[in-house]
Amino acid sequence: HKQFMRNSSGIPTNGVQGFVRHVFTAINEIQPSHVAVCWDMGKSTFRNDMFDGYKQNRPAPPEELIPQFDYVKEVSNQFGFVNIGVQNYEADDVIGTLAQQYSDQNQVYVVTGDKDILQCINPNVEIWLTKKGFNIYNRYTLDRFQSEYGLN
Repeated sequence: HKQFMRNSSGIPTNGVQGFVRHVFTAINEIQPSHVAVCWDMGKSTFRNDMFDGYKQNRPAPPEELIPQFDYVKEVSNQFGFVNIGVQNYEADDVIGTLAQQYSDQNQVYVVTGDKDILQCINPNVEIWLTKKGFNIYNRYTLDRFQSEYGLN
């Protein structure tokens, strides 16, 4: 069984530490003016109402991570990041909405491990897909995306 770092209450903190490392690695690379962290707000979304069995086969997060989500939100808040979650929507929906809204006037960088977010790419939205390890990203600009996937 894997050993986890724990706080004085015995709650694992490895997820918090991993979040901080990933975020600050990305911040050092990108140098953004603002940082938003988007969250799923429960299991049920509007898609569950539309499609029976939506993400039904998705495994639950590891048990040791569940109590760490609130700690990560608190750490994120303490660093001055904006935490955003909207009831009945997935974090991906929020990310896509924010990326489209703010890319009208700004360069937007999305750091995620989810390839689905590539659908949000545009000339002012760059997607940085996380890979194993820290400081390793698969960076997608619109040009690279169109070239690699043959789409316009």
